[in-house]
Amino acid sequence: VECTDGTTATIHDGTSCAVESSDGETTISCDDGSEATVSDGSSCSVEDNEDGTYTISCDDGSEATVSDGEDGTSCTVEDHGDGSATILCDDGTSYTVEDGEDGESCTAVDNEDGTYTVECYDSDPIVIRDGQDGQDGQDGTSCTVEDHDDDSATILCDDGTSFTVTSGQDGADGTDGADGGCSSTNANPANTLALLMLLGVFVAIRRRRA
Repeated sequence: VECTDGTTATIHDGTSCAVESSDGETTISCDDGSEATVSDGSSCSVEDNEDGTYTISCDDGSEATVSDGEDGTSCTVEDHGDGSATILCDDGTSYTVEDGEDGESCTAVDNEDGTYTVECYDSDPIVIRDGQDGQDGQDGTSCTVEDHDDDSATILCDDGTSFTVTSGQDGADGTDGADGGCSSTNANPANTLALLMLLGVFVAIRRRRA
């Protein structure tokens, strides 16, 4: 508190005062029950009583004594690991709190007319509609391919972009196919000679008949 005579006093947390002005007078009221009323233009001074209290004295003879508030209390929180926790304070007070219940899910129903109804347990149903169709996209760009006859080609597009690609490497050789369904064996020379003789007789008979 600072007054016009230059005196000041510091009031610690715990004491609350209100100032109300009316009809040229100002009343200072504090929560410890003390109050002082001063007229506009009056000077006040503050005296530290060295016992935790301060006296405000004004020229009109009014005065009020205020005192320091009590120190606040420190608290800690102990989590019990079961969804609850206890708040413990230095003044011996404590309070246990618990986790709230899980919320419920919402459901959405398709009304088959472009609208959907969303229902939640704690609110009235709401109806939402499909959004409007977006604008058509721009036409694509045409491209051509220029073969350079060196295993490379360039892709040229109407929008001025281009890209050159090269031929890939040859693939690995495939595996051999399975053997065919026929097989051969070494022929007996005597059988081969007999077969040739029969063939010669058959050809001679055909010629005679011709």
